[in-house]
Amino acid sequence: MTLTSSQKPFRLLVGDREVQESDLAALLQKHQLLPELVKRMRFAQVIEGIEVQPDVLEQECQAWCKQNGIAPQQLPQLLAQQQISLEQWKSSVENRLRLRLFQEREFSHRAENRFLKRKSQLDLVTYSLLRHSDGHLIQELYQQLLHGEATFEDLATQFSQGHEAKTAGKLGPVPLSQPHPALAEVLRTAQPGQILPPRNLESYWLIIRLDQLQPVAFNETIRRQMLQELFDEWLGAEVQQTLNTL
Repeated sequence: MTLTSSQKPFRLLVGDREVQESDLAALLQKHQLLPELVKRMRFAQVIEGIEVQPDVLEQECQAWCKQNGIAPQQLPQLLAQQQISLEQWKSSVENRLRLRLFQEREFSHRAENRFLKRKSQLDLVTYSLLRHSDGHLIQELYQQLLHGEATFEDLATQFSQGHEAKTAGKLGPVPLSQPHPALAEVLRTAQPGQILPPRNLESYWLIIRLDQLQPVAFNETIRRQMLQELFDEWLGAEVQQTLNTL
């Protein structure tokens, strides 16, 4: 920051320490805040160069209200409750629109290819899990399941040592990228309804049942997700390139 005589002198008091303007760069680096600052500045530069016509912005504001179930006449009251001015809200909507337009311009031609590369991680899986640290107990429970002596839901509720015990062992639907990679690989090749033999993963023994595997299509929601991922990668590279010059 460069101060002129017309500007108020910089002064920041943190506890009993007064921070000088000359200290800011060193403090940003010391507290690992410099990457975030560079990221925000580069982001601002990107969207600043995107022009939005007033009628397009108005349509975007109306679409936001409709998507969130807010009548236009309710908006001022809602913003007042959150201590946000109408101008601030419109600026936020405009910045999101600018970002989307930038992403469309720069990355739309790469979105489908990225989806094809990521598809195996994006497919949705619903599965049942029973885990316990006692391998002998897991073997006994597995035999009960094979012989129909108990249901997966009952055993998971009673014995599982993870949070899935609260949902009768049921997990999902979640993207295949969310479970542990070793678990995801097993689920990817399993058959629906198949109860897989016990296996060890880190400190637990697991019994797994694939309930459903839902392939994801390249729809508008997924396309926008791909655009966001491509943008995040690009922005990260821009930040790193800037930091490398220091």
